[in-house]
Amino acid sequence: ALSATGVGLTATSWTSSCDSSQTDVDEVQARHLQELGPIELREIVRESEASGEPMCATAAGLGFAKTLRVLLLAGASPRAADSRGRLPIHLAAWKGHAAVLEVLIAHDPSMLEAPDKKYRGTPLTLAAMHGRVSAVRTLLKAGANRDAVVDPPQASTLQPVGGKLDVPMANLHGMNALHLAAMRGHTEVVRALLESGADPDKLSFRNFP
Repeated sequence: ALSATGVGLTATSWTSSCDSSQTDVDEVQARHLQELGPIELREIVRESEASGEPMCATAAGLGFAKTLRVLLLAGASPRAADSRGRLPIHLAAWKGHAAVLEVLIAHDPSMLEAPDKKYRGTPLTLAAMHGRVSAVRTLLKAGANRDAVVDPPQASTLQPVGGKLDVPMANLHGMNALHLAAMRGHTEVVRALLESGADPDKLSFRNFP
């Protein structure tokens, strides 16, 4: 059987396969996958998911919307988590890849509120925390719950996707997207959330406005 590494479909190969723009790389990879036979492609996808490096997650994290669409049509699971427990929609929200979010939500709208394993946040709280305004607007347009809060189990021992924050993890408990964006100083995200009807007077679990 072919393997993901055997046909050059690792994350490293995707980012280094050509020197042109991200969009061009996405198109090249999507075309390459389409040229494979359906059985071969399904086997590569299955192997990547079993290894803890699912191709959907890799494509989502890189912003490869066209590649992701090909993978989903081939039967790849949008709910296959990477080795850190992150789903493709969490990686896309964290990185701010709005086009990828649109593909994922169209494929499976129920993923809109999928909790992140690391600290039980939603794609919207992730995007807001990291200042990804285009992702925030995409998620809100799709109907994301703007009042969803971070609810981390064992909060004091966990770290969010992307590294450490400037506050203890436990302090994020009960914060919604607006709290997180305001805390991090993401003005455009705050504006987008307020325009969507987010309540500026809503208190967090620790009574922070």
